[in-house]
Amino acid sequence: MKIMPVIFLLLSCVAAHAGFDEGQAAYERGDYATAVHEYRMSAEQGDAMSQLRLGIMFKRGQGVDQNVEEAVMWLKKAAELGNEEAQLSLGLRYNKGQDVKKDDAESAKWYRKAAEHGVVGAEFQMGYVYERGLGVKQNLAEAVRWYSKALDHGFSFAKESLERTKKRLRTE
Repeated sequence: MKIMPVIFLLLSCVAAHAGFDEGQAAYERGDYATAVHEYRMSAEQGDAMSQLRLGIMFKRGQGVDQNVEEAVMWLKKAAELGNEEAQLSLGLRYNKGQDVKKDDAESAKWYRKAAEHGVVGAEFQMGYVYERGLGVKQNLAEAVRWYSKALDHGFSFAKESLERTKKRLRTE
């Protein structure tokens, strides 16, 4: 009896992935209406990548009327399922107040989720929020830790921030 829910779950995952593939193929050939349809079907089944793509299409108005609220809703769904690109995107949006109300704590939350998955841009942003105390308690040692991770992962722009923060840490 327990095998039936597992089979249903597996079939749902296969169908969601197939919907993503069909959506991606339609998107690549410029058939945005079909892409939205396919992405929506798999997004509603819980496919995070389809949710991300659907959010992007609503933001851009591709195949649908532009709708930033709908775009953010789909990005949040994808981010909550662990999609790192959506997590970083939400961090940036909350940081800038783009399509959402500016919220440093919410920005730091999404940056942290992406950074913990090794997203180098989010690692840099975590250094920045700790250096400035944006949405988190200012902590220069944590800023150094995150800037160092970003630099270790090839984000050369982190070098100047890392050196500046280390210098501040030594003088405080």
